[in-house]
Amino acid sequence: MIRRYIGLIAILLVIFLMGLTSCSAKPTTPFPVAEAGILDLRGWDFDQQGTVMMKGEWEFVWHQLMEPGDFKDETQQDFIQVPGSWKFKGKDVSPQGYATYRLKILHHPMDQTLAIRIPNILTSYRMWLNGKEVASVGTVGTSIAEAIPEQMPKVVFMFGDRDLDELVIQVSNFHHRRGGIWKEFEYGVSEQVVHHQYIVTSRDMLILGIILMMGVYHFWLYFLRRQERAALYFGLVCVFIGVRMFTGECFLVQWFPWIPWEASLQLEYICLAIAPVCGMYYVSSMFPREAYPRINRVLLVVAGVLTLFVLLTKPIVFSKYIVVFQACLGFIAVVAVIIMIRAVRHRRPNAVLALGGVVIFAASTINDVFYYNEIWYTGDITHYGLLLFVIMQSMIVSKRVSQMMDELENVTSELRELNNNLETRIEGRTVELLQMNASLEQSNLELERMEDARRRLLTNISHDLRTPMTLIQGYLEALHDDIIVDPEERKKYMQLMLRKMTGLNHLISDVFELSKLESGQVPIHIKEMSALEFMDQVEQTYAFEVENRGLHFYSERQFEHVERIRGLSIQVDLERMFQVFNNLVYNAVKFTPIGGEIRMHFSYLEEEQKFCIQCMDTGIGVSKEDTVKIFERFYKNDYSRNSRGGGSGIGLSIAKEIIESHHGAIWVQSELGQGCHFYITLPATMRRRIT
Repeated sequence: MIRRYIGLIAILLVIFLMGLTSCSAKPTTPFPVAEAGILDLRGWDFDQQGTVMMKGEWEFVWHQLMEPGDFKDETQQDFIQVPGSWKFKGKDVSPQGYATYRLKILHHPMDQTLAIRIPNILTSYRMWLNGKEVASVGTVGTSIAEAIPEQMPKVVFMFGDRDLDELVIQVSNFHHRRGGIWKEFEYGVSEQVVHHQYIVTSRDMLILGIILMMGVYHFWLYFLRRQERAALYFGLVCVFIGVRMFTGECFLVQWFPWIPWEASLQLEYICLAIAPVCGMYYVSSMFPREAYPRINRVLLVVAGVLTLFVLLTKPIVFSKYIVVFQACLGFIAVVAVIIMIRAVRHRRPNAVLALGGVVIFAASTINDVFYYNEIWYTGDITHYGLLLFVIMQSMIVSKRVSQMMDELENVTSELRELNNNLETRIEGRTVELLQMNASLEQSNLELERMEDARRRLLTNISHDLRTPMTLIQGYLEALHDDIIVDPEERKKYMQLMLRKMTGLNHLISDVFELSKLESGQVPIHIKEMSALEFMDQVEQTYAFEVENRGLHFYSERQFEHVERIRGLSIQVDLERMFQVFNNLVYNAVKFTPIGGEIRMHFSYLEEEQKFCIQCMDTGIGVSKEDTVKIFERFYKNDYSRNSRGGGSGIGLSIAKEIIESHHGAIWVQSELGQGCHFYITLPATMRRRIT
């Protein structure tokens, strides 16, 4: 990419240099040069070789305003180089003064009309051709009071039937730093001179139009996007350079003759002061990280001071300080190039193109500095450099617009894709929201149940603690007040208090046990054991004790094959499982009348791979409403077994936590007066199968 930009910049630079050299390059056949006040064109073919630039030694009379009749036939002995500032006897003289030029032109007589293009002459002149006054601009005088400055290029015509044309020009200057003829005259066939003048004027007007149009375009960019400060500064550069070109080429005074010469020159110098500063701000806005803001502020102050200086002084004063304007211009050009080089090194976007444009524009301004100081005579070409700079800027703008369009297309494509998937996403989000809503409703119900359980917990704990504590307090007061004096009675009351304290200890232990189970703080040591061994231990543990309570104990094993039970194993913490069975069996014993029965039923659900245990009794049972709440902590009501038996309601909650920690399940089926039927399922593995 960078190589491509470098190649493009090189092509534009070659075009620029070709245009630069075309301003001063000589044709294949060198122009004839005037010698000792005579320009010999007898060997020049106007039809084949074109027009001639009237350079060389012209006769020169300092501080005299002579007319054609005042010259003697012989040639004067003082000469001056044209184009160039005033020199007298080889030495520079004061720019303020007056003088007379004369040039004799030798050529073959011809049946064509010849013409002379007269450039701008500072600051007024009168011209005679073959003894006849043919042109006059301003008022020639011998003092500042008599002279009136003016600038206006002209073309004069004459018949070519003579072999000698004599040109006499009076020039006076009291209003500018530089006087004399410092631009070239052009001599040739009238059609060629007019055509060349037309080409030059058309070219300059075209360039001026392009520059001003680009300035307006960038102003419009800034109006649309106020953050584009670079567009504003570049637009100002185009406008100021265009105005300077408009005044420097005398288009302004040609279009508006009523504008004074001093105002036109002031406008030209003001543009020269402000345009480079605007260019500096443009470069700084494009690459702010490489810019020097303090230098910009100083340059802005300098431009303001120079502008005031031009407005408050006469042209003869401010034009003498052209070197200050040129120094500022050169300094700005150097700093701008440094900024561009830093931007290229930091790989900033468009830095290569911008550097190429700045280099070309800086080269054109340096050329103009040399031109106005008469180091060489290439002409004023800043507008050409600006034109190439504008082209580079247009390429940068086009690239930025292209990038923006690419980004816009990508965003549009993403939005289109997003829009196509929007309905699907909305449906998915709707389903997620419905699921979340259902989950929240379920959580709300669980929180309500937990809140109810918390209230019941506090009520039951308060009741279960207060009742035995009240009895114990009553017994202690009776013993303290010697109400009970019989030793046997006192011993009996002490035993009652001990039982109450034991009950309280059990209650507190159960509460702590349940809390630990619910929070996962109780370790569960699960080990694999044979289901057959497990059933044997359960039967051996509870059969004798149940029979001693006056109840019948039955154990049933339901398997499809008797041998299959030998390969069945379960993962259990045996100690915790007996804690569950203690709660179930002793509750059954507690609420089953004498002569009733308790059954333990074992089976294997092969499809679900679960070991099923059923604990059934023929006791008082519980209502269907209570079966869904019986595993909640401290759950009691007037019809539950816990309420009637005085239980705390924690045992079944502990049993439920233990079973669930084994990845099993526990539930109950019961009706009042029909006994209770508890179900427990545990994961099981069949190690051996019989075929």
